[in-house]
Amino acid sequence: MGKSFRFHHTYDGIQTLILRLQEAESLTENKPVIVLESTGHYYLGLVAHFKKQRDEVIILSSLIARRARKSKLRSVDP
Repeated sequence: MGKSFRFHHTYDGIQTLILRLQEAESLTENKPVIVLESTGHYYLGLVAHFKKQRDEVIILSSLIARRARKSKLRSVDP
């Protein structure tokens, strides 16, 4: 569907996130799985909202996420 993205933890930022999730759902005809990095307490409100909507939410440890960003998941060497 697309690359990971960042958004501001503001009303407008969260609305952008919700619109992207709705777009993904309409394109795939499946409810997307939401994967968040645990960032202090900031992610808790989002998790509560998505679980209330019965969305599937996966929380990644920031240590695991950092390690994954540094690893080469696929080689693009010619």
